[in-house]
Amino acid sequence: MAETSPIAQIAELMAKEIFKTFFWQTNGIYDQNWPCEDATGHVPTASEPTGPTVVAATVEPKKKKAPVPKKTHPSDVVFYYDEPYGTIRTYLNCDLKSYKAGTISAAKVSKALKDLAASLSCAEKSDAWRKLYVHDNVNAAIIGLLFIYNHDEAYDRGFDEILASVNKERLEIPRGSRVVVMGPSDIQWLNNVHSEITFMRGKEELPLPHLCRFHYPNLVRKKNVQESSAATVEMLMGPWIVMKHKKDVDSKEDVIVFYRGRGQLTDEFLHLIDYLMYHELIGRGIGVRIRTLDPDPASSAIFKKAIADYISAVKGGPDIARDLGAIEYKQISKVRMNFSLVELGMKHA
Repeated sequence: MAETSPIAQIAELMAKEIFKTFFWQTNGIYDQNWPCEDATGHVPTASEPTGPTVVAATVEPKKKKAPVPKKTHPSDVVFYYDEPYGTIRTYLNCDLKSYKAGTISAAKVSKALKDLAASLSCAEKSDAWRKLYVHDNVNAAIIGLLFIYNHDEAYDRGFDEILASVNKERLEIPRGSRVVVMGPSDIQWLNNVHSEITFMRGKEELPLPHLCRFHYPNLVRKKNVQESSAATVEMLMGPWIVMKHKKDVDSKEDVIVFYRGRGQLTDEFLHLIDYLMYHELIGRGIGVRIRTLDPDPASSAIFKKAIADYISAVKGGPDIARDLGAIEYKQISKVRMNFSLVELGMKHA
């Protein structure tokens, strides 16, 4: 099909645009096949489940050919970043999918996950894969990432329901490994955060990347042991993304929080405020901004009520009231990224 290549390229362009904002890196190798390491060969997964073949009693049914084992696995792209809580470099072996709204199905997601799990089990023991992607003298952790982009942005069904219908027990994910799925709503959220960061830099409301880092506090049992600016996949899939930034190398760091919730309840904001206060991200001289994508119409009033409730609960004085009252709460302008399939096709002509 003529459109297959440019449509597939859309997901690659989206992933590269989005993840560079979060300081994920690649070594520039894309669309590589590498040898399957399974002794018997991983069997390709059918794209759709097939039922029993019905034949007339007088016709002898055809014998099904045994599926030919895979000889290779694909890696669309491999991103990497350094973990903040250990001397580990995480590599994300990606399967990038781009679908129209009407073509996202449980069968396709299940097939993609099963194939990605098989490639993950081979990547962990493949010298060829490591030679392509893993740096020398690093402790490597490998994650499978399924990136499902809805390129016509018309998908309004519950992707979580589709994902829940997948039989996880049949995926054969290696012990100690994991596969992360970013569905259409996840990608829409991250694309809007990426666009807001780019827009704010253009207006000089955020500094250049080298003066920004995504925030990881020291935890009770985990210390932030290595300098890492990148947002981990856990942060990107979580309820908020926290970035610290400063005007120059000697100035104090300010904070911007990209909040994914809709702000329908005071408890939502109380949880966020408690996190920011506990980790000393709110205080005198620290500028704090909160950006949200699809807030409840009353979220701004609910946020102010949450501040008042928090001050009352902790019996806070004028200093806490001043610092919390100075937080800026605004909505992100929704964006969508459009690609011309004709232009993308011409690039491959």
